[in-house]
Amino acid sequence: MQGPANLRPPQFGLRSLFVLTGAIALVFGLYRIAGDRIGLTLFGAFMVTLPFVWRPRWFFVWYLPFAWTAVAWINFAHPGDEYGGFAGGSLAGLWILLVFDFSGNINLALPPVLLAGAATVSIFGWLLDKLRAPRPLWGVLFAGVAVSLFCWSFFSFPSVERALAKNGSYEAYILPSMNLALYVATLATLAGTGLYRLARRLRSRTDS
Repeated sequence: MQGPANLRPPQFGLRSLFVLTGAIALVFGLYRIAGDRIGLTLFGAFMVTLPFVWRPRWFFVWYLPFAWTAVAWINFAHPGDEYGGFAGGSLAGLWILLVFDFSGNINLALPPVLLAGAATVSIFGWLLDKLRAPRPLWGVLFAGVAVSLFCWSFFSFPSVERALAKNGSYEAYILPSMNLALYVATLATLAGTGLYRLARRLRSRTDS
């Protein structure tokens, strides 16, 4: 006997596998062919538009780990001053450093950090899917917060030259802003959707 539909585990269908596999290939291909700047621009556009156009039942549980891991992995190549930008954008996976000792070897720590972060954000993705959180809301919040964080961090310096001298590249500002925006959009959408669902449930009980 099958259990209730809402208790079944997330289904990773062939369409989901095709989309995410293609997206992973796209990330690597863009960086090999188009170069960092163009590849990063297209990947950012992909992250924003996918929640609007891809509508499987289980979306965030797969999308968030992929997006976070891809951005964090690229961010490692543009970490900012003393790896500050990478650390800020990779907060979801840094807890693994409290569990295991990597003797200060950041290259050795990178794979566990990526795996830990992917696992962490997938939990929040599962919660978003369980609540059937609106994907366009997440996309709008992500884009707005990412742009705001980039502008705040980059243009807080008196000149472009000073900003680039501090952290080395535009990517060192863009990439942490993207993952920090992912956190904010996820938590805000989760909180807003949860409160909305709770209010509807309370209202339906009151009406009945």
